[in-house]
Amino acid sequence: MKKLSFFFSLLLLAGPAFAGGERSALVQQLTEEVKLRYQTPEVEVEWKAPALEVLLGGDVPKDVRFKIPPTARLMGEGTVPIQVYRGENLFRTIYPRLNIQVFSFALVSLSRVSRGEALDSGNVQIQRKRLQDLPSQPLTKLEGLSNARAKRDIPSGTVLTSGLIDLPSAIKSGSMVTVQVLSGDLTILSSGQALSDGQIGQLVRIRNPASKREFSGRVLGEGLVEVKLED
Repeated sequence: MKKLSFFFSLLLLAGPAFAGGERSALVQQLTEEVKLRYQTPEVEVEWKAPALEVLLGGDVPKDVRFKIPPTARLMGEGTVPIQVYRGENLFRTIYPRLNIQVFSFALVSLSRVSRGEALDSGNVQIQRKRLQDLPSQPLTKLEGLSNARAKRDIPSGTVLTSGLIDLPSAIKSGSMVTVQVLSGDLTILSSGQALSDGQIGQLVRIRNPASKREFSGRVLGEGLVEVKLED
């Protein structure tokens, strides 16, 4: 994941009320950085302690800027290093205690799903989950899972991954399929013969029955393959 960091230019004046306002601005800037780092808009940042003026030792410079080190851990509850600069010089590093929660959406079983049972809106649902609680590459949408079945018994409340489901092929080897060819703003519909089975999202080989030419396309749905031509 690409690591991002940027400077926050804030004007700090002495006084608890103003410092509280600056703390809110800093929390907002932290929130934006976390969104960029994890590529999700679902972020909550809570400043726990100490107060900003306490961290700055009461000697509040008039013009400072803040830098979040790219290696700083920006998830969960704990201290986060924030470098305080005056001009080009590092003034000090403060360590506020923050509670940073990052969320994403994933498919979750609403009840126990037995092996071989079909997945549908009655037993699975998209739910908002903490990113740190999610397995690697969770399923994030129900679309495209038509006729999918559980490979094994799935307990209620389980975040679904591709390893837990058996998705039937949308394309069968030897079958004739519709080929949607995209070239810029132009869309051309043709037909071809599938040379392999394929699930939605997978690449399959297709043969043009007239020219015998073979090419690859991505499965969009049952009997439908998309081919994108480079400009």
